[in-house]
Amino acid sequence: MILRGSNAVAAVMGQYEIYDIGSNTILAAYQLAQIGTDWRFSGLGASSGNSTMLLRNASTGGFELYGLSSNNIITASFLGAVGLDWQFAGFGNFASLGESDMILRNGNTGALQVYDIANGQITNTAALGTVGLDWQVGGFGNFSSRGTSD
Repeated sequence: MILRGSNAVAAVMGQYEIYDIGSNTILAAYQLAQIGTDWRFSGLGASSGNSTMLLRNASTGGFELYGLSSNNIITASFLGAVGLDWQFAGFGNFASLGESDMILRNGNTGALQVYDIANGQITNTAALGTVGLDWQVGGFGNFSSRGTSD
């Protein structure tokens, strides 16, 4: 579990911590990093065999991907910036390459865009189409039994 300190409390603002959980108990807690208060948590995924944490800059729209291993940040990669009307929808194996790819959704139009990610870099992007704004993303999973995310 990853927690972010509140910007309303000076002692913890921008602070990220990771908690190991087992047998319904918090086993240990570790400080990950103090990151600028304009960076917000977007989601968790996996890349190159490690867990990843995605943060987004609330001012610039920039995405930063942090590789996590043994309760530490081991890599940091800037993925680029996207307009603030594009919102993080989730991670999944959409390119069938075994990496966590990212889907963003345009909050004004409902358009969906997938970004293939490998080794901390965007390697490809594709428009998936537009779904009406009266529909919200519920999640991604291997619903078709093909071994990829749907």
